[in-house]
Amino acid sequence: MYQLEVAPGVTFVEGERRGRFPYGDVLVLEGREARVLVDTGAGEEVLAGVLDRGPVDVVINTHYHIDHVRGNVLAASRSPGAAFWCPEGEKEPLTSWEGFLRFTGFDDPGLDDARRFRSGLGWAPTPVVRELVDGEVLDFGGLRATVLRLSGHTPGHTGLWFEERRVLFTADIDMSSFGPWYGDVFSSIDDYLASLERLERLAAGTSGPRVVLTSHRRPLTVESFRARLPAFRARFEEREERILSMLAGVGPLTLEDLAARWPIYGRQSRVLPGLMKSERLMLAHHLERLARSGRVRCVAGPGGEKVWEAL
Repeated sequence: MYQLEVAPGVTFVEGERRGRFPYGDVLVLEGREARVLVDTGAGEEVLAGVLDRGPVDVVINTHYHIDHVRGNVLAASRSPGAAFWCPEGEKEPLTSWEGFLRFTGFDDPGLDDARRFRSGLGWAPTPVVRELVDGEVLDFGGLRATVLRLSGHTPGHTGLWFEERRVLFTADIDMSSFGPWYGDVFSSIDDYLASLERLERLAAGTSGPRVVLTSHRRPLTVESFRARLPAFRARFEEREERILSMLAGVGPLTLEDLAARWPIYGRQSRVLPGLMKSERLMLAHHLERLARSGRVRCVAGPGGEKVWEAL
């Protein structure tokens, strides 16, 4: 197990498979008044190792995705008094399977395999008792963190800013090759871009972070994080250009036909359960954004079906 105390009271713990999905990295926060676990998707063996060192008082889920909540049941069983917190507006997909399906888009009748895959990874309802609001300061006793709402990935996706320690946790804004990801029903490209701008301003400040932690890679220096931002941000535009090129080259296409050409992730030799759902929803978010800017439009096709065409 790889772990690193990046600052007093803030320990990064790497999840199984180096934190790659369906696992994620977690944080252990230790103040005088509370021991806190941020996310629980590290995998059973890693998470048990964290909990072997003592129970936690609080579990913070940064958002409702399975690689961040799959260990909630284990955390609750090993820490019976633990309080579960989540971002404002994301209680529904954490407390209810129906809510989880509605937020993720897995309520589509054709996604039985993907639903079984997610439930098999350990989804269970979480007894959330507090919803965290952007800007509020959490004081654990000598260790304070400001709640940063970093919407886009999910509507309430949240990070933490340990200003006194100069440590920033950006959760799934991770600069990985898989991202940026915005493949749920209420994800938003515009919100994601605004979150990147917020992080860029914070990282550029003279009293900004020295270390940046994420959910799917080892700690980054702030210089490394800032160096990766332009290419990470550019993927939004690159994906839109591929969509426009496909529409211009082939002609009007339905959402399903366009998704089958994989403009987001490229053609897959092995399609994991739910990946096409992500492709389709991310594509839909791009098409809606391109329509708002007047670059595409949705019209009726020959058979009355909805098709998209470039302008």
